Amino acid sequence: MTVVWVMVAGGIGSGARYLVGQWASQAIGASFPYGTLLVNLIGSVPRTEDVLAIPGAHLHLYGKEPRPGRKLGHITLVEPTQASEDAVRALL
Repeated sequence: MTVVWVMVAGGIGSGARYLVGQWASQAIGASFPYGTLLVNLIGSVPRTEDVLAIPGAHLHLYGKEPRPGRKLGHITLVEPTQASEDAVRALL
């Protein structure tokens, strides 16, 4: 019975996401930055100035001490291009 409730709730959530997306498209228009890419930083962090030199990149650090396997933050690329994705990949 739990599986049925999970399926029902998942269907409701998917439908709600679709409707919000349709509403946002009509209300905000095509100029809204829909495309984003998030890159987790695990174990180490690139230099802040190197990340911020990438157009559309935002660095989010969690203030944790580095150690292997620990998520230390993430980089968000708004409206990523192939060049900005390549630049982030080169930092890792």
